[in-house]
Amino acid sequence: MAEVRRDASGLTDLALRFDRYFAGRDTGPIRACRQEIAAILTALGGDAARAFADLAALYDGLGARVHALYRRGSAAIAQLADPSQRQAARAQLREVRLALAEKTAMRYVLLLDAAASRPAPKIRAVKVLSGRQLRVALLVAQGYTDQRIARDLSVPVKGAERLVMAVLDRLGVRTRSQVASWVVARQPAEKVLSRAR
Repeated sequence: MAEVRRDASGLTDLALRFDRYFAGRDTGPIRACRQEIAAILTALGGDAARAFADLAALYDGLGARVHALYRRGSAAIAQLADPSQRQAARAQLREVRLALAEKTAMRYVLLLDAAASRPAPKIRAVKVLSGRQLRVALLVAQGYTDQRIARDLSVPVKGAERLVMAVLDRLGVRTRSQVASWVVARQPAEKVLSRAR
């Protein structure tokens, strides 16, 4: 659901809860879920073709053919943004859609169609964040509220609100989810998630 809503903070929260629940366990399906979350976070921030292709290979290895096809389609959609790969990506997407339809996985066909029609996120060039602003951006990406940011930085709540607004302004975005997407686009998802622990 967070993937469809493009909600990076919700997905980050899910990843943290998942890691807490499955701490110390590393089976194939658990690895696949972790990689799925990381790939989606990467996709929310920009180019994710490689992350989804790797995820499709992992699903193939687990024998999850429908999931592998779906993520192969996600990789093709990510490649549509590159003009030099657009034609091959469209052909790949057609093949994936047909294979999913043959397996009567129409839900996944509809999800791919919706994702393919959605414009790619535009990430404009921004000024560099100060160290404190980067810390606030990381906390926002982890789903912290203004009150929690204030507590973490030892500042009043109003000060935390001003810091968050400064980050939004500096990045040229309007929502906390867009800040989270910006953070994830510039750092590997594993690094963002490990800072939350």
